[in-house]
Amino acid sequence: ATDGDQDALLGMIYLAAALGYPDDFVDMVMRTVITFASADLGFPDIYRTLPGGERIFVPKMGSSWGGLTPDSGAYKTQQAPWCYSPGYFGPAHYRTFRDFAR
Repeated sequence: ATDGDQDALLGMIYLAAALGYPDDFVDMVMRTVITFASADLGFPDIYRTLPGGERIFVPKMGSSWGGLTPDSGAYKTQQAPWCYSPGYFGPAHYRTFRDFAR
C-alpha cells in the first residue's frame, strides 16, 4: 500500500516510546520523519502545471506515488487523470509525527 510508509514510521515512533526514547533511536526516527515528510510533499518536484497553464502545489503520498497526474507525458497515469485519493493521507499519523518532533 502506498500509505505503508506512514504506517512504518508510526510504528517507529511507538517503538521509541516503548524503549524510553533512547537518543540514538530518536535521532534515527527524526531523520526518517524528515525524509518521509520531504518525499511525501514531493520534493524536489512539488508542483504540477495543469492543462490551463496554472502551476499548483501537489502533496505526494507514500513513496511519492500519485498526485495530480496527467493522462499523457512524463507523469502519465494509469488511473483517473488529475485526481488522487485523499484516503492515503492519515491525519492522525501526521499529528503524531508533529508531536514527536516537538
